[in-house]
Amino acid sequence: MTPAEAYEKWRLPPRLAERLTIHSPAKLPEMELQARWFAGRFPRRLTTTTGENVEIIHLGVWNREPGPDFSEAVVRIGDNPPKRGSIELDTQLRDWENHGHSTNPAFNDVVLHLFVEPTKEAFFTRTERNQFVPQIKLNLIDEEQLAAHPPLAIQGRCSAPLATLPEDIRTNLIEAAAHFRLQKKGQAFARLAASYDWDVALFQSLAITLGYKENKLPFELLAQRLSLQTLRNEPSNIDSLLFGCAGFLDATSLHEFTPDTQVYLRSLWERWWAIRIRQERFILPRSAWKLTGTRPANHPQRRLAALGLIATKWELIAETFRDPSLPKLQKILGNLEHSYWSYHYTITSRRVDSHLAILGRSRIIEMLVNVAIPSSLASQPEIWRSLAKINQPLENRKLKTGMLRLFGDSHKTMTNSVLLQQGVLQIYEDFCLRDLTDCSRCPFPEKVLQWEKI
Repeated sequence: MTPAEAYEKWRLPPRLAERLTIHSPAKLPEMELQARWFAGRFPRRLTTTTGENVEIIHLGVWNREPGPDFSEAVVRIGDNPPKRGSIELDTQLRDWENHGHSTNPAFNDVVLHLFVEPTKEAFFTRTERNQFVPQIKLNLIDEEQLAAHPPLAIQGRCSAPLATLPEDIRTNLIEAAAHFRLQKKGQAFARLAASYDWDVALFQSLAITLGYKENKLPFELLAQRLSLQTLRNEPSNIDSLLFGCAGFLDATSLHEFTPDTQVYLRSLWERWWAIRIRQERFILPRSAWKLTGTRPANHPQRRLAALGLIATKWELIAETFRDPSLPKLQKILGNLEHSYWSYHYTITSRRVDSHLAILGRSRIIEMLVNVAIPSSLASQPEIWRSLAKINQPLENRKLKTGMLRLFGDSHKTMTNSVLLQQGVLQIYEDFCLRDLTDCSRCPFPEKVLQWEKI
């Protein structure tokens, strides 16, 4: 039995976990639902509202023209032959009618209508030709949204039994939780790679890590809509495509900027103006971005530049991620250079005298933990153990809260091992984030003492 299998057997039973969660996930915006669909995070075998089985053979591609969200999808309904067409995804079932799709000829080739929130009364999706479109209700299982309701950052009941465990047993438990967490990430990466290919999965995964917590969605959308192949086919337009579709090239005048920024923006604008019409439907609204409250070095504009450099040097970067290690990643990613962004925090900031790293060590470690190691687990099953030798300060708020919950003040003297940090995060999400009763009903303290028997 692998450590991950042992942890999965030991952890909170799913039904009990659902009972402990006394809040429901926050509603997701339609843009995020679309991103999750394209990333393959919903099952490939679904059931329509009338009970027919549906197999998703191809998820489709983002539609650049007016009309449904995704075109060129391929689905099999029941025992019928595969059918090619478009897919429309709405938050509410009645959005089909509310948005005028039933009278729009552009929606006549829709083969599936996906939605999250049903209506109280029966509603049938029909096209302008009065043809019935099969409906599928998508079920949201959103682990990340649990973090929107974090428990108080206080020492938990679990800290006492954890403290009584021998150090090697305690470490074994936390490392098993880490292995389980990394394996889940690896399975998600494998699903994405199976839907497209390994390079696409890697590019989208790296884009998400560049978004940090606040801007994961816009970075994921950009990597989906401006595919890796699209960017590599237009190497001289990479920055213009990224900044244009991000909505950062909307200034009507350059006079407010410093002379060096004017030169940089003018070069982006000249290329963007020629290609804008092809990408107009993919331009993100400014509301998609969180631009305040982030450190200047982590501003999304700098991260967009990093994504552009990654696309430019793709062959070298992809080769490094196929057999990853922190020294290799630091050598390649830590030495990325940009004539403008190596000396500017944002477009509105002045040039600084000292050189700015495009990607710092902490972000490279995030890429190692969240992308490189999980994507390599299938071919190198023991690679996850290499994280035990890498130390990283506690910068993540959720991690700090989890450490305090599980270990109290003693966490300050614990190792900063990245592997143990991943284990603490998994335990925190499996137990602390699912119980808002201030530990009173959480079974973790009692289960800790059972770990030695697994």
